[in-house]
Amino acid sequence: MRGELWAMMLDATRTFDELIAQLAPNPATRDEILANPVYRHLSTAVAGSQEYTAIAKLFELDRSGEYETIVLDTPPSRNALDFLDAPARLSAFLEGRAFSLFMRPTAGATRAASVVLAALGRVVGVGMLDDLAAFFRLLSALGEGLRARAAGVQALLTDRAVAFLVISSPERRAVEEAVFFADQLAATGMHRCGVIVNRVHPREFSRVDVAEIAAQLTPVLGGRLAGKVAHTHAEVQLLARRDAAAVDRLRRELGEPHPVRIAEREREVRSIEGLLELCGELFAQTRA
Repeated sequence: MRGELWAMMLDATRTFDELIAQLAPNPATRDEILANPVYRHLSTAVAGSQEYTAIAKLFELDRSGEYETIVLDTPPSRNALDFLDAPARLSAFLEGRAFSLFMRPTAGATRAASVVLAALGRVVGVGMLDDLAAFFRLLSALGEGLRARAAGVQALLTDRAVAFLVISSPERRAVEEAVFFADQLAATGMHRCGVIVNRVHPREFSRVDVAEIAAQLTPVLGGRLAGKVAHTHAEVQLLARRDAAAVDRLRRELGEPHPVRIAEREREVRSIEGLLELCGELFAQTRA
């Protein structure tokens, strides 16, 4: 086996700083933005900043041309939608009325803003307002670059070379989330390439007779333990039938003829051997 496998854990602050450095028109503007207190807060604490920096890093890695395949592990589905929507939200903010008024205020807007800012200044302090005004002034120098980057990321996410694997467990809530997420992907023009159902209980298609199984096990385990094992087996088969119904629902509602099923394991995958076992199970089905 040849080649390399790289792994990355996102550093949101560093990624934001690198993005500013790339888009700033000159070193002085870059240094002013990076030192601005409003920027420091925005890059670490504001809702959506993590998602946007992750998307920015994905775009950067794709454009570098250094990798044949990039695999991105997104958060659970509701958070993943925020993640995928981050470029559009940034574009909407940069093109929104509030940002435009702040950067190119009319006379009426200036008078109205002065009253609001005077009241706000008494609460947060004049220094904070100065930092905010400076930040928006500096951000305007990056506006075109940020818009272009957001548009490029949006184009990347909807490109045919990018596809999403929807991964679910057979639990009812997880299945509903998977169906919802798949619908949202389709609505936003993103492409799905498969469905994986994880932690599926193996099913026996023959009739499960607790008494018969207990009788077969009694010579080996003794009557009491054999009864417990037989009842446990029956309960597992009940779960297996529930899992089969969940897979059928995903097949039906997502139009996915062959969801890949990964069996429930006795222990977590924490070794190379465990990964190889998982790989064999996964790709045996995809080849079939």
